[in-house]
Amino acid sequence: IRSAVLLATARLEPAPAREIVPWLRDPAVEVVRAAAYVIGRQALAGGARAAFALRSHPDEEVRQHVARAMTAAAVGDSLRPLARVALRALLQDTSERVRINAARSAATHGPLLIEELTLRLWDPVANVRVTTAEGLGEVYGMDTTRWQRAWDADTTRHVRQLLLGHIRRFRVPVALGIEQRWSSHPDWRYRLAAISGGERTPIDSAGKALATTLATDTNPRVQRQARLRLGDRPNPSTGAAPTPPGPTRPAADYEAIVRELVNRETPIRAVVETERGAITLELFAREAPLVVESFLRLASSGAYGNTVFHRVVPNFVVQDGDITPDGSGRGAFRLRESFTRRRHGRGCLGLATSGPDTGGSQYYFCHSPQPHLDGRYTVFGQVIDGFDAMDRVVQGDRVLAVRIP
Repeated sequence: IRSAVLLATARLEPAPAREIVPWLRDPAVEVVRAAAYVIGRQALAGGARAAFALRSHPDEEVRQHVARAMTAAAVGDSLRPLARVALRALLQDTSERVRINAARSAATHGPLLIEELTLRLWDPVANVRVTTAEGLGEVYGMDTTRWQRAWDADTTRHVRQLLLGHIRRFRVPVALGIEQRWSSHPDWRYRLAAISGGERTPIDSAGKALATTLATDTNPRVQRQARLRLGDRPNPSTGAAPTPPGPTRPAADYEAIVRELVNRETPIRAVVETERGAITLELFAREAPLVVESFLRLASSGAYGNTVFHRVVPNFVVQDGDITPDGSGRGAFRLRESFTRRRHGRGCLGLATSGPDTGGSQYYFCHSPQPHLDGRYTVFGQVIDGFDAMDRVVQGDRVLAVRIP
């Protein structure tokens, strides 16, 4: 009950730090996790000093939240030296999820943790390197030597794409001509990266020429991104209409779903085959039968084959299921929410939406507990095997197939 009440305070803006801090000393680890979660998620300045005291807590999830609470904005000027002490330790934590959160917070301190962050470019876990690369802009600035070392440190496509965005923004002479080389790469994901790496910077004549060439690429995703880069954005007044609700289904369909899913005695499983390994799921057919039925139907039809994880936020979510050829995310149907009492814990399977009753083919896994999502999205399954594969997925990785054993 204590942890549930604490988690409920996360819905307040801001949460009352003075009332939450004492619970960081509770004997129950679930309560400490909940209190640390609220302080870390809301970056509560009033809880930073108390969170610092938990930097070596034996529970990994507590340390994740502590790392998140150590941002420069949250700790303020007076506590920044203490925060940097904590982050130096947390960047070397045995848990990759702690290191990811620590790298994200360390980047907010600018160059003051430059050496410690640089070491994470050689981290054995790809998503730690991704997070580090993402935050290096305000850390390295115009330092050409450091950008060159970072570029040479990692050949992972997504890491290099992130680095390229910073490099082009600061106009440092590193990775010259790489966009041209990527533009003719046999893997379409590199061609997409060729026009995505510098998307935060104004397009120049060379970039315009490259985007013009790739606007006729054989891959629809590359075509779409190239046209967006050239400024060809859909006009809201003339663009595609929102996906309409599906047609009314006959009663016989719902009767069949009850017979085959709701009344089924054996668990329903699915296996997501990825480039990083297999992820086995158990589906919650009784709690969310319409969502599970849609997922099974799409999987059985082969719709998920050769899709890509188009959104991966390390230590947050892994998202897939965009079955549109051009990656626009516009589905052919809409699903109503099927809210359940299932929590957004590590490895949950949820229905991705962009508003009420806008679900479709897209789904996500959570790397770590995300209580703020509870009651806002439909949880319709759980990873039961293949957590390592889920953790290793990097944005842009492919889904080979989704099988129903």
